Amino acid sequence: MEVTETTSAEAGAATGQPITLRVSTWPPTETELSGILRNIGGQTAAPLPHAPAHAHAFPSQVGAGAAAASAQQQLLQQQQQQLLQQQQQQLQAATAATPRVRKRRSGAGSDADDADYVLPVNGAEDSDDEGEDLDDEAEEEEDADEVSSGEDDAMGRAMRGLHKRKEAGTHHVRHYGLSPVLESMVGEANMLYVSGDYEKAKKLLLEIVRQAPNVPDPYQTLGMIYRESGEPKRAMDFFLIAAHIAPSNVTLWKDLTNQALAMKLNPQAIYCLSKALRVEPNDLAMLWQRAMLYLDSGDTQKCIDDLRAILRLQPQRVDVAMELSRVHHEAKQTPEAVQVMVDLLAELEKSGVRPDLNCVNLLAELYMEQGEFEKAIHLIMDTRNRLDVQKFPVQLGTNLGICHLYQGNMQDAAVFLDALQKESVDEYGDLYLSVAETFMVLGEYERALSWYQLVGSCQKYSCAAVWMKQAECYQMLKQRDTAIELFKKVLRDSPLLHKAVISLGDLYAEASKPELAVAAYDEYLSQASSVDKSTRNEEEIMSVKIQKGQTLYKGAKFEDFADVFLPLVVTTIKTKQARSVAKKDKRRPLAPFARGFGRGLKVEKTPHQEQPAALSAESPAEEELVFQLGKHGKKKKKSGAPAAQQSAEGAQQQAASADAAAPAAEGAAPNPAQASMSPGGQIIFPHDIVMIRALGGADAFYDLLVKLLKVLCCLGRYQEVIDLKRLVFRYVSFSREKDENLHLLAIGAAYSMGNYAEAFREVRIVCLGNPHSRPIWNMFSRIITRGRLVGWEKFVVRLLLKNRSSVPLMLLTAHHSLTSGVMGLALVEYLCAYKFMTEEPIINLCIGLTFLHIVMSRNMADRHYLVVQAFAFLYKYYRLRGGAACPEACYNLARAHQHLGINHLAVHFYEQVLAAPCQEGPENLKKEAAYNLLQLYKRSGNVVLARNLMIQYLTF
Repeated sequence: MEVTETTSAEAGAATGQPITLRVSTWPPTETELSGILRNIGGQTAAPLPHAPAHAHAFPSQVGAGAAAASAQQQLLQQQQQQLLQQQQQQLQAATAATPRVRKRRSGAGSDADDADYVLPVNGAEDSDDEGEDLDDEAEEEEDADEVSSGEDDAMGRAMRGLHKRKEAGTHHVRHYGLSPVLESMVGEANMLYVSGDYEKAKKLLLEIVRQAPNVPDPYQTLGMIYRESGEPKRAMDFFLIAAHIAPSNVTLWKDLTNQALAMKLNPQAIYCLSKALRVEPNDLAMLWQRAMLYLDSGDTQKCIDDLRAILRLQPQRVDVAMELSRVHHEAKQTPEAVQVMVDLLAELEKSGVRPDLNCVNLLAELYMEQGEFEKAIHLIMDTRNRLDVQKFPVQLGTNLGICHLYQGNMQDAAVFLDALQKESVDEYGDLYLSVAETFMVLGEYERALSWYQLVGSCQKYSCAAVWMKQAECYQMLKQRDTAIELFKKVLRDSPLLHKAVISLGDLYAEASKPELAVAAYDEYLSQASSVDKSTRNEEEIMSVKIQKGQTLYKGAKFEDFADVFLPLVVTTIKTKQARSVAKKDKRRPLAPFARGFGRGLKVEKTPHQEQPAALSAESPAEEELVFQLGKHGKKKKKSGAPAAQQSAEGAQQQAASADAAAPAAEGAAPNPAQASMSPGGQIIFPHDIVMIRALGGADAFYDLLVKLLKVLCCLGRYQEVIDLKRLVFRYVSFSREKDENLHLLAIGAAYSMGNYAEAFREVRIVCLGNPHSRPIWNMFSRIITRGRLVGWEKFVVRLLLKNRSSVPLMLLTAHHSLTSGVMGLALVEYLCAYKFMTEEPIINLCIGLTFLHIVMSRNMADRHYLVVQAFAFLYKYYRLRGGAACPEACYNLARAHQHLGINHLAVHFYEQVLAAPCQEGPENLKKEAAYNLLQLYKRSGNVVLARNLMIQYLTF
């Protein structure tokens, strides 16, 4: 038999000295394999299960294998005696490289090496009881905590994490009850893995898993095979199974963590670290790693919990405390951030450790952010006295000077600021900028400008941001021309800096040059449109568009104003509607920042009208998306198969558009859950959110909408007003007061264009919310009168039954009954209204006239009593209107007397009308009074007076 020389990589990696074994060519015989295992394991291995001598030999070696067994055994025994004489450290290293059935330290590296896995010791059983097992695990965890970090961390942990044996030279192996046959199969599978025959090894390992599914080693071997085969995901699955079978194997959980991080699976990495921390809860490295993963995933509170756990174990860790304070600060928890730094400094002082200046500076800045400048001054001065240094750190001195500035102590601040000016701007430019910003906040623009000029004189800080600050100072100092030139310089260097172009536009508007402002906005927008969508900031572009529209409005360029804002508003509403349909949410705020939009939709049940060209969608899909939805975004039911097919197609279009507009559900504040991520890493929010944020909130959007509707009305574009209002109320709801204002604008537009049916539909909605408003019902009466509409009576009567105390509704019902000849119902409603408003002249007049109509009917028995009642109300009306000083009251009373044939009293009141001062307009009743008086004179035969009246009042 041919004999070759191999090297045990596992033992060599642990000890630094290779262990040379002499074995026959594969496959080895039973005796050879037993010798190899004894040499690797350092103990007397149990014999393999009985098998024929030729069981694993090639066909040509079947006879030779049995003949050469004794010779090979002698060679291996000699090799074993040499190995047993090596040092104890080499023995432990070789044992560490041997995978154990229950727990194996395989190293924390992410790559699978053959050295991490060698043949198991077949048939080795341990007779220790369960209490000894628990002691061994506790000792292993204590040893593992002592392992240092670095490149040798995995190997060091494998060496020092071994079980401590009660007797030297005893190899402790957990036994899972494997039968001798399965143990033989495990050894054979490992031999196949070492030899690189992965396919046969996988088949054999899967058979072992089928028969003994609770043993972790086959899963580990399968994981290493798949990892070396280039299938990391499948390898990780097998490693996870092994880790769950042996949950106390911290090394395996760490290896899984590294694999998950390599595959960018942060949630899985967090899970594996959490499992490992259950076994070793005081492992600082794992706590820190999990905290950073929580921070990357946005779970700030869990990150804080892990960082606090580290500080409980090592309260003087400056780096951890500063990171915890930073996390608190980013989470808007400034008091907690302050407390962390206070506790750290107290701990350092208690231990007699020199205070860390970075911690002091951070705490001082937190105090300054909260406006607690006195505490910051006390902290810095106390640190200065304790350190007793000749030259105080520049950053702390600058912060101290800034605190004195906010306290109003200019002289004390000057000492520290003068010290800063002696330092180089290149090195401390950020501190110069902090001082300049402080002067800006305090309104000291001249001093701020001088500091910004010092910074700008340095080549390192001569950039657009500093020039813009200088321009803002000049703008506040009313030096408009200099500020304009600086803003132009900023835009030449950074043409997409939206704050600069907005400030430049404001300066042009102040100088009464709106055309230059619009030109600057157009130039910015044209350059922004050429930028890739994945990198540009849509919110900044939107803010410039809004500023351009506002400038056009101030310049009375209403056509251009409408052309700018009408597409923006329509797109905003459509985008919001598409996201709402995608979520199937009945409560649809316009955006998560727009709390005023939080009520459900209001959709009036009116016939659908054709959409105008100005508001048409860009594609048929968008048109169906917006205009085929009923209440709460549900499809309207239509009869017929074609309609059903059209509804299904519309639903598919809505889903596609919703997926493009809002890939995720809504959240709190601004919430990235409603945004998408561009290929360039830019967060892209939906158009409606961008619009609301650029405007500054939902109230600003409403103001813009009202302004746009009024402009459209002024331009005579009434149909666009109606359609835009319908689109808004189909998908957005404001407060009740704001809703009414929009309805009133739509009513005015419809009335002005002569669309009285549309005006009636709109005014009904307003009347439902204002049953007691006289101006609203006057408008209602004008619309139904001008439009000669019918069918409004049912609406009024139903509303009256719900609001029995509404005087306008009583009068409308009574007026309609009076003109319809239903005198009894008219009189009842007039008298009900009279109970609420006894001093209202029109009600007294209507009651008197109703009595007169009743008197003239043929079936009335007591006419004289009714006549007295009628004139009682008529004369009360006459007094309430001012008596003879009111031509209208005199004329109405004269007509009442003439109607009953009481001509002498009628002549008296007609003459009072003629004697009243002349009035212009419809209140001038002299011609009507003269004509009626002329008829009375003619009937009485007084032709001369009749002719004189005609010449005086009726001749043109």
